[in-house]
Amino acid sequence: MNKIIFSMRMAALAVLVSSTAWSQAWTPDRIIQKAILASPQVKSLQNQIEAKRGALQQAKAIPNPEVGGITGNRTQMLALGQQIEYPAKRKVRLQRAETELAAAQWQLVQVKQEVAADVMTLLYEVNAADQKVGLFQQNRAVSAQLLSAAQDKFDQGFGSRLDVIKAKVEEARARRLLLAAQKEKDARRSDLKLALGLAPDDTLNLSDVLEISLLSGPVKMDSLLQAARHHPRLLRQRSLVQASKLDVQAADLASRPDFNFDLAGGVEDHESKVELELRIPLALWDRKAGLKSEAHFMAKSAQNDSAAAWLDISRRVAAAVYTYQNARQTIQLFEQSLVDEARSAADMAQQAFQTGQYRFLDLIDARRTYLETAQEFIEAQANLRLAEVGLLQATGANW
Repeated sequence: MNKIIFSMRMAALAVLVSSTAWSQAWTPDRIIQKAILASPQVKSLQNQIEAKRGALQQAKAIPNPEVGGITGNRTQMLALGQQIEYPAKRKVRLQRAETELAAAQWQLVQVKQEVAADVMTLLYEVNAADQKVGLFQQNRAVSAQLLSAAQDKFDQGFGSRLDVIKAKVEEARARRLLLAAQKEKDARRSDLKLALGLAPDDTLNLSDVLEISLLSGPVKMDSLLQAARHHPRLLRQRSLVQASKLDVQAADLASRPDFNFDLAGGVEDHESKVELELRIPLALWDRKAGLKSEAHFMAKSAQNDSAAAWLDISRRVAAAVYTYQNARQTIQLFEQSLVDEARSAADMAQQAFQTGQYRFLDLIDARRTYLETAQEFIEAQANLRLAEVGLLQATGANW
């Protein structure tokens, strides 16, 4: 019996610990790590990197020797052949495999940063949707109170039927806004769960980080462009340029001969016999001119691609800076103090209406002003965070 009770207690403790850990708020760091682990694109690139490591290992390999023999009434010979590669070819091949591995690794870094930016965008959208739901829930409750107050005044003979109708319309509008906000919240959370590899019914308790800036210093175009010089996309393109240069070297070496060395020994006509043969291909008709031309122009194309990548990154950085500056200016128009003033005015209007000192239409106008101001403040705050995400993504910053 004691063992059973102990087992039941341990099981209950395990459930409690599990539920406690599961209910902890998902921080941005945890969300980014989970999204990267769940990303199929990241997994695909990790496999490609392992494949490139295999290619590098194979590039180190030396050609296998060949063995053969001749047997007959008069001859018994054993032959051993080995291809000896032109010395510089193996070095270039190894360097080529190393640059391909480096390019794949930089591509993985880039994709991880893109996954982080995407999932942070989803997090901010969920935070904004959560705040809107809270705002509209409050608005729904206040609208119900206003309807009750308008109905009471009408029943007591101090109000008008029109005020009651207006209150019903406002209450219906409040329910509609809340329903739309809840649908948006569910959609955003569904997208985030999908990005995290979670089931639709999994609990997702998120940290509210809309008020926390991602940037630690001032935003300056020159410093951002300098930081963008280390963008993983650009570094990957530089690796591809280096690989194309090595292709040119490999093409130049392709016409250089590999040596074929054969050693044979045995007995022929009852006499011992040893033969040494060395064969060198002659580059008479095929001098790899087409291969050299292809490699030369592909190298030029890789350099053009690198220049185009930097041009695109520069444009993205400039666009991200302008978007951020606009978001900063917008948030300054809807400071928290302005929201507090609109809320205070709405509360005062409600009290004045209940004492008969305010018209119902003015009360509705005050409530709508507060609701619109609070909603725009949430959106402005979310847009500022999204603009910060855009800046980090444009510069290729390491999350």
